[in-house]
Amino acid sequence: MIYAIKITQIDKNLNPKLLGNNSVDEIVKLNQLPKIWNNTAGYRGSASEEQIYNDRFLELRIPTITDTQKLGNILYFEGDRGSNPYYQYDVVDFTQEEIESNLENYKLEIILKFESDTDQLIRSIVGERSNEYQIAEAEGREFKANGYPEDNVPHSVSSDAIANEYSNREACDLILLMAENWRGVQVALRSNRLLLKAQVKKAANISEVDKANESWNSFMTYLKTQITD
Repeated sequence: MIYAIKITQIDKNLNPKLLGNNSVDEIVKLNQLPKIWNNTAGYRGSASEEQIYNDRFLELRIPTITDTQKLGNILYFEGDRGSNPYYQYDVVDFTQEEIESNLENYKLEIILKFESDTDQLIRSIVGERSNEYQIAEAEGREFKANGYPEDNVPHSVSSDAIANEYSNREACDLILLMAENWRGVQVALRSNRLLLKAQVKKAANISEVDKANESWNSFMTYLKTQITD
């Protein structure tokens, strides 16, 4: 349970480490009861419900809000039909200016996420060896175009063949297959990223941005499984 308490001067005097920076009459949120309260060690875990109530710790309720609302001040409420009083956050509607500002900031955040996810995936596959793979692909294509000759085998092909105990032809075909697969990944990454970025930019509300982000996350999950399989 999350608690709140309205601070008194006595509270501050007896609990300076906990409340030294708080003001009298300020309502303070506590994610859990303090270990020490009013010089009593072991308060958390040993204090009875009655003692907690007498010490004015009350439940803090957090209402559900929409993407056009925010939590406001903590307010005091009397309990209904004999139940204990409680605190609850007020719900404040964003102004239209705030809604538009929040939406634009969120759009930028998600677009940057798309870019970052793309960069991370590329790094995880090719790292700093993109030039090496480009050379291997170029040499493989030339070797295949020349009819897989027995002599003048490109180093990229021969080294792969020796390392994996393949024939030069098998090594060449595997290099080209991997290159083709990587081209497919790059095309899918680019097309989906551009499509979903456009959807985010045109989104009229946060829900539409979330929908585009969910589509991106699903696509990336699928793509990673295809790469690793």
